[in-house]
Amino acid sequence: MIVYDVAPPYDRNWALFRHFRSMPFMAGLEFVVTSTNANYVQQLARDERIYEIIGKPYGLDEIVRAVKEAIRARPTR
Repeated sequence: MIVYDVAPPYDRNWALFRHFRSMPFMAGLEFVVTSTNANYVQQLARDERIYEIIGKPYGLDEIVRAVKEAIRARPTR
């Protein structure tokens, strides 16, 4: 489980996200993404496997909920 924040400059941070995502050991991980510009990130994320995108401002309870749900939804091995 990775919680990743896409902050300005969005394009550079998104490129770093895609780099992380392309690493073989990241293949089975779920991502929860946060951003001050969630609408823009949703457009960038159309072809990416992201569990949830959470816009700021958010409460810690939202992050905890998303992480718990993503862990529960993960297939068992």
